[in-house]
Amino acid sequence: MTTDARGDCFAAAGRAILSGDSTTDMKLVHAFVKQPLLSSYSYPHGFNLVGDTVIDNSNGGCLKMGKEEYFDTFKIRQEEGVYAEYTACEALLKLTRSGNFGPWDLDEHNG
Repeated sequence: MTTDARGDCFAAAGRAILSGDSTTDMKLVHAFVKQPLLSSYSYPHGFNLVGDTVIDNSNGGCLKMGKEEYFDTFKIRQEEGVYAEYTACEALLKLTRSGNFGPWDLDEHNG
């Protein structure tokens, strides 16, 4: 299963980092995010990070934004349980072991 009620963010971000044309410094990120107008509601989301640029190809989109602006807009906290980064090798291992694109290490009770 690659799409669920949350959309295809985990699959899209996972495919991007595992594709042969991804850059070597690309990271896969799973994090709890908050929509700007719904700040009390957070949900797990997947996207990619290359240096200081976020690439979010979820749900057919193609958003590129500076890391600081993206993290501020979506209230992303880089804390254990609510944020996890993976290299391509780490993502491949997690995918192989779990059989899905995630989220793998987010604590649903801390989001």
